[in-house]
Amino acid sequence: MKLNYTKFILAACGVLLGGVANATTRSSFLDVNSLTGITFNSTFGGLSTIVSVGANPTFTSGGNTYHITGIIGFYALSSTNDLTVANSGFTGNFGPWSTDNSNSGPGGIAGWRSNPNNGITLNHSETFTFTALSSTLVDGVGFHVITQELFPGTSGNTGSIATVPEPAAFAIFGIGIVGFVGRRRKK
Repeated sequence: MKLNYTKFILAACGVLLGGVANATTRSSFLDVNSLTGITFNSTFGGLSTIVSVGANPTFTSGGNTYHITGIIGFYALSSTNDLTVANSGFTGNFGPWSTDNSNSGPGGIAGWRSNPNNGITLNHSETFTFTALSSTLVDGVGFHVITQELFPGTSGNTGSIATVPEPAAFAIFGIGIVGFVGRRRKK
């Protein structure tokens, strides 16, 4: 467990030093105990996803609750597989969003990040469309968030969180999904 925590701290430091809200590897995402106030709706066979931020989104980690003020990255995650997607994997850049894909280290990420940090704010939503993605390889979703408090393990207010839903809760990137609460996966 210490190794994963160390990887998280190193990745978070890299984000802060780089000045870009960018989660570069799967290990840079903090698995959270719960997530509220963020709705995730997947349509068109799972390739288009609507992410909505409510009025008071929060996540819980280590027994502490953190208040989210915006989402500056959205990702499909795999803890054990590389995520291979066609045509660079995305429909392209739009607004402040640019594509972000990494298969460095164990697992992979595929999604979008905003730069500067002006993604989805409270009470707003955004639609993201993958051109192709194998849903059998995806085991969670991730968000790069801005918090009111210091993000766990950092001296700043941004970081990446991962939610790994119970398999029976929904088939990620499959049928329509509206709202979810992520839970830490038991090993």
